[in-house]
Amino acid sequence: MNENGHILSERIIKACDIRGIINKDLDSRDAYFIGRSFGTYLFENNQSSCSVGRDGRLSSREFSQQLIKGLTESGVRVIDIGLVPVGTVYYSLGHLNLSASVMVTASHNPADYNGFKFISNGESFHGDQLRRLAEICRTGEFLSGEGSKTYKDIRKAYLTYLQTFLDSPADRYSPTIVWDPGNGAVASVLSEFTAELPGNHILICDTVDGRFPYHHPDPSIEKNVQMLKERVLQEGADLGISFDGDGDRMAVVDSEGHLFYGDQLLILLAQRVLEDHPESVIMSEVKASRFFSDEIRRMGGRPLLWKVGHTNQKEKMALQDIPLAGETSGHFYFRENGNFDDALFTAVKVLQQLSSHPDSLVELKKRFPLYHDSGEIRIGLDDREPETILEKIRSSLKETGVAFLDVDGIRTETESGFWIVRKSNTEPHLTIRCEDSSLEGYKRNLEQIRTLVGNAGLSVPINTIR
Repeated sequence: MNENGHILSERIIKACDIRGIINKDLDSRDAYFIGRSFGTYLFENNQSSCSVGRDGRLSSREFSQQLIKGLTESGVRVIDIGLVPVGTVYYSLGHLNLSASVMVTASHNPADYNGFKFISNGESFHGDQLRRLAEICRTGEFLSGEGSKTYKDIRKAYLTYLQTFLDSPADRYSPTIVWDPGNGAVASVLSEFTAELPGNHILICDTVDGRFPYHHPDPSIEKNVQMLKERVLQEGADLGISFDGDGDRMAVVDSEGHLFYGDQLLILLAQRVLEDHPESVIMSEVKASRFFSDEIRRMGGRPLLWKVGHTNQKEKMALQDIPLAGETSGHFYFRENGNFDDALFTAVKVLQQLSSHPDSLVELKKRFPLYHDSGEIRIGLDDREPETILEKIRSSLKETGVAFLDVDGIRTETESGFWIVRKSNTEPHLTIRCEDSSLEGYKRNLEQIRTLVGNAGLSVPINTIR
């Protein structure tokens, strides 16, 4: 049926999902037409049912209602599973015998953002599929039908599923853990989840509040886990675990208050995988430390660096049958869990590893090389085209004969470190990271980035040198 189309802002169509600033780039009317468009896409691809979950952002209930209205008017049978962590949405596919889902969320973005993550045919919906959705929306080629909506609370079933992966009796490993869901969607199930775990569990920021009043919901950034660090030290806890806004990212703080970045925590998670499956490929992304590749080789595995983003990582895992992957941002993917990035599942796997190796975090920290590391340096782009800037950097490197990896952005290995410049998949900025085992090499790497980025028309803030 041809109806009046609706144009979605180009700014909200990201590489892996739809995401934008509420009432600037994205509003409830957009949510309705996204529902009409995704519903039409589902029928084009022989699907007629879909689960819908949402995070705790202030706009998520309204966005979810409008999305479901659009889906049902396209003829889709919708199962609304309510306010849940994103892992529950992934779990709903098998539990409810579905192949499609939508999560209303902007994940780790600030409170004034919202968005949508999609699954179709049991796989991530991204790239050309998102562009097809936008085209359906623009042309108004919506299918119409009499769909339906039912509500099902599957949280208890989901938590029971997670418990099946715990294999440690209480008398063997009974830790004290501080948990910080950051007022995000994980807070909706965390007290029930931890009540079934051995040990002593202390919860902070544990009510759902879409304003995120205590800290920004992105545990990959050091300042956002400051409350967690302080409470771990205050309680003498064995570790702390933090989640992002929808529960697809997580981070760990050890008993001394040290934050483990995603590529570092991936080493811990890889230990058991490589014990059970020697020589397996363990995948991370192009921002990962050189330490990741070195440690995976030392443990008998094969490291692989691939594109940033949950859809890219999941797709590569499926193509190469990779058992484990993880990103510096705190997304982790397990083949045994359908390659989904479920942070509560990851927390279970961390506890599973620590149950048999309680000192693993301390031991691992001792093995970390003393790199000088910039962390993520983010440069806002405004309306400047990131690919134009990256192309200028590529041209400069080619002219000077410098080798680089061009999988996702530009990564150059140096004598004792690396640097990378790439565009973000989710926010309007370039991301830079560099590290080196010597301070001189680190400064040299960062100065090279400054020069290349400066010649392309941007500047790296002076206070990023440590």
